[in-house]
Amino acid sequence: MLHQRSCLMQVQGDEWWSAKAAGCSLAHKKPTTIRPPTSSVRPMTAAPSGDEKQPPIDDKTPIKWTKPTLAIAVPALIGMIADPLLSLVDTLYVSQLGSIELAALGACTSIFHLAFNAFRATTAATTSLVAGALQQGSNNNTSTIDAVVPNENAQYVLSTTLQFSTLLGIFVALQLITTSNFALSCMGVPRTSTLYPHAISYLRIRALAAPAVLFITVSEGAFRGYGDTRIPLLASISAAVINAIFDPILMFHPFHMGVGGAAAATAGSQIVAMLVYSSILHKRNMISSRSSGASTSTKRSPNQRRNVIYTILRANISMLIKQFSLLIAWAYATSRATQIGHFHVAAHQIALSLWLVFALLQDGLAVAAQVLMSRATSLKTVRSLTRFMVQASVVQSAACSLCIYILRGLAPAVFSRDVQVTEQLQLLMPVLTAFQPLVSATLVLESLVVGGKCFSLLAVGTCVATVMSMAIMMGATSVVDIWRYGLTSLFVIRLMTAIIGVGYLNGLRWKGISSWWSKKRRCRNGTAASNSSAPSKINE
Repeated sequence: MLHQRSCLMQVQGDEWWSAKAAGCSLAHKKPTTIRPPTSSVRPMTAAPSGDEKQPPIDDKTPIKWTKPTLAIAVPALIGMIADPLLSLVDTLYVSQLGSIELAALGACTSIFHLAFNAFRATTAATTSLVAGALQQGSNNNTSTIDAVVPNENAQYVLSTTLQFSTLLGIFVALQLITTSNFALSCMGVPRTSTLYPHAISYLRIRALAAPAVLFITVSEGAFRGYGDTRIPLLASISAAVINAIFDPILMFHPFHMGVGGAAAATAGSQIVAMLVYSSILHKRNMISSRSSGASTSTKRSPNQRRNVIYTILRANISMLIKQFSLLIAWAYATSRATQIGHFHVAAHQIALSLWLVFALLQDGLAVAAQVLMSRATSLKTVRSLTRFMVQASVVQSAACSLCIYILRGLAPAVFSRDVQVTEQLQLLMPVLTAFQPLVSATLVLESLVVGGKCFSLLAVGTCVATVMSMAIMMGATSVVDIWRYGLTSLFVIRLMTAIIGVGYLNGLRWKGISSWWSKKRRCRNGTAASNSSAPSKINE
């Protein structure tokens, strides 16, 4: 079941579009210049107020990125690990009920990962939108780190996004409940199946937490936009602890709910995480409050409100298109391996599980890259950050490749005793080893592009990559061909798209691509804005 769950998990998560078209302009104010980080990132620090004079930045002074990167990446990585652990706890307890209950859980887990994980794209979109909104205006009043008053732009953007996510969550919950029989039949669990009573119970109970899940994804993105990855870590740990405590209580003595108890414990843990986020959002005044006595500056014309809503929708839709494209590509890879033979699909599932572990480890750096790029306000800062992240990506991928190389002789025997599966795995291990630099570079550069709010570019690039990789995988005759040619092409095209986006943010221009993209992308928020010496390079 864990293999089935892993098959549908997509990194970037997290994996997530042109200025006006995608959300670079959220207000009609000039961006406030923010001094780039030189030592460490302080979470929940909003843009400085207009009364504070910012010291000039010496162009010759190198920007130190190591500490702020670690401050963001480490908590983010730990928080992302908490979700797989939560599912592992469910699997551990349900396995004690029997193989039928465990199989029912596997079918439901696949449905929820299709229903929920696609909306993880909203986390990345919200991060960039909130960080960009913080750069606009100068109405930031900060007292302490625990009681930051963000500016009105950030409050309005986050409040509007949360409203959309709540409505979407209710819609998803209703769809899961009303179409539960059809969804289970698509997963091979018809009404006549012995798995059906357990699966329908788990599906309908856990579907009630859909609004909480989407609230969590948006809230996580908001805190990342402030550079705070500790609160998402706190919420993830809270959910994991609640789930671990209530799983045995609801499944066994005294409630004896069986698989339904596992669903109730998981849904309850997600609701607790939502309450943690909601409490801190209100405590730090990160969302708009109608009772707070809105000032005249908060009054927006209908046209301004439409522009903000359009910005939010465009960014999130672009990221959702990107995520759905990736889901289709990975699902087709699994389907193609199944058509080739069960030995090949077994080897594919094991290789995918290994790949996901290392991709998850590399995703922490990608989160830091997006957050820091969202904060960048000068061409010098953008270029410095890009150089650092490329270097860190090389080091990170080298470490991951070394680990897989060391495991190349051990892993096949550990995961399978079948000779034919082991043979395929032994052929796949060198491919996985060589795959790591490509994966690391793609994740990091895509995150930089998302931080620069080039949402539409990534959506288009990922769709093209998906179509091309699927065309290549059609001719695959083994699982090795699927990985060596099909999935490699998926990442190569995504990387090429990310390089174009990063090059644009760094002031590079290409004829043809540049003229088309410049017409679509009129970025006013300064994320990729040039320094004073070259104002036309970025905003042309």
